[in-house]
Amino acid sequence: MGASLLVLALAVQGISAEFCDFFGYYYDTAITVSNQAEVDARFGGCTQIRGNINIATNYTGPFYLPNVTSIDGAISTKEVYDPDADRDNPYTYPPTPLLTSIEFPDLNETSILEIRAVPGLKTISFPSLTVINSSYFIVDGIQDCYLDFPSLKSTKSMIITGNMTRMNFPALANTDELRVTRNPGGEVDGSFYLTEDYMHVDRVDKIPMDINFPALQKARSIYFEGNISSLSLPRLSTIGDAGDYYNRFLRISTYGNPLNISLPSLSEVEQFLFAGTIGNLSYPLVHSLERFELNAYTPLNVALEPINVIFGDTYGYLRLQGNFTAVSMTSVQKLGTVIIASSSSEFYCSSITADIERVTDEHNVYECEGHPPKSKLPLILGLSIGLGVPVALALAYGLYRWCAMLSRSDSFAVKPVERLPEYELGVPPTYTTDGPPTYDASEEGRASDRGAGGVAGADTGAARNVNADGVSERSVDDATSARLGDGSSALQEGASGRRVV
Repeated sequence: MGASLLVLALAVQGISAEFCDFFGYYYDTAITVSNQAEVDARFGGCTQIRGNINIATNYTGPFYLPNVTSIDGAISTKEVYDPDADRDNPYTYPPTPLLTSIEFPDLNETSILEIRAVPGLKTISFPSLTVINSSYFIVDGIQDCYLDFPSLKSTKSMIITGNMTRMNFPALANTDELRVTRNPGGEVDGSFYLTEDYMHVDRVDKIPMDINFPALQKARSIYFEGNISSLSLPRLSTIGDAGDYYNRFLRISTYGNPLNISLPSLSEVEQFLFAGTIGNLSYPLVHSLERFELNAYTPLNVALEPINVIFGDTYGYLRLQGNFTAVSMTSVQKLGTVIIASSSSEFYCSSITADIERVTDEHNVYECEGHPPKSKLPLILGLSIGLGVPVALALAYGLYRWCAMLSRSDSFAVKPVERLPEYELGVPPTYTTDGPPTYDASEEGRASDRGAGGVAGADTGAARNVNADGVSERSVDDATSARLGDGSSALQEGASGRRVV
């Protein structure tokens, strides 16, 4: 009996030392476990596994599997086929809320790692994993989770979505698609161009995150989204291959404190797409692009240097929008379509006109919307008020004085009086208050002589002299005391031609 047990133990030990084969008739056959006891019972003693490990939706507590160094298959949470779902992805992923941690301390390689809808997960740790060799790495729907992959060097694709607090990928050097986002959606395969809002950023406050890939050298496409507090890609040199027609892009969308984007080693890339709160852009080795798009949510001085060409095999596209204050493109020699739309009051389209005209012609599409030229109206109004008011007051005062003078002249001017015939008898009679007028004796005798014709030839000048002499003999008092009704004063003045002033 004891010998039989020993043989059985050795047989089991020999099998587990080689591998544990769980594939059935179908390739996607999986072993589903719901707790740590089932993990130990199904995989305990295995060092190599051929098959898929599935974590049930009701899994409770930690998942811990030591000693396994290789898995030819997938490690995944539950997925459900839904024929009514999206044709491109007919699977749904029910949540696994009670799973708290996943740890494979000795695993070196696997084909697929797909963990979705795990809001209670706090740690995912694969300290020895170096390669995900045939498919993808997906961690989706996590909250407050730490990702620890200190040895991972290569993966087909890496997609991480959710509120991860920390990520540790110090050795990752190569990947196909690399995506780290807070929100799901935003396809990295290039289809996001089909949506109208692909350059807009979600302004909802999110947990800040640091993105650090210190060893990353190459990726086919990169998309980072969220409240990115810091970004480190010091060795990234290539995005995509020259033979790749699509998806050679670096896309960054951030909302939070202004993010400085520095790409000190990058030289091969086809498209830049930056949106959100960008603090600074630096790409000292990038000289050629096909597409450059920017949507600035905070004031930004855009410097395209040292880029020479924004034009690919068939087209080129430069689009700048948002709150950028200035654009510098002194190094640019060739452009395709150019769309400029600044919301900043500091940007003027005239500031880039010379550069645009230098590198484009009538075949290029060029649109620019900036702050309108500074208006001279305030200056004109200021001068008008400063100079016009005193001048207007002076003119008004002059007009007032002129009108006053005219009014005064009209009030004192004597209307012309029709001259009456001079008295033929010389001095007019003297009027008294009572009785008829009296005559001097000499005048009476002279009148009788004139009546006889003795002085018929005398000229009127003598009469004027006598008349004038008669007036001069009068006193001023007599003249002024004359009645207004007798007209003597008016007559004297009319005869001499004087005006009362």
